[in-house]
Amino acid sequence: MPVCSLLLFVATSAEEAALKEQAGKLGLDFQKDADLTRYFQERGLRDEAWTLGAIGGETVVAVGCSRVKGHALMGPHGRLGSAAKGVRYLAATGAQGIIQVGMA
Repeated sequence: MPVCSLLLFVATSAEEAALKEQAGKLGLDFQKDADLTRYFQERGLRDEAWTLGAIGGETVVAVGCSRVKGHALMGPHGRLGSAAKGVRYLAATGAQGIIQVGMA
């Protein structure tokens, strides 16, 4: 059974804050989900996760930025880059799509 149908990726704390603010305005629950984070960790994925619930026809999960020694790691390349991260989270969740918040 899929964990969600849509993933939202955030790369910075500012994007996380903006997503949280907008979720609040829309009356969506935006809480860190310890069980989901643990589920990801069991699959070798170390990022924090939040559930947003159902939005339209989608079940939405937000995933925080990758960090190395507490510092956000951004960019498209490498094992923790957005491309590889997207592939791994799609496989772990069964999601059909990804939105990378704040990316041009």
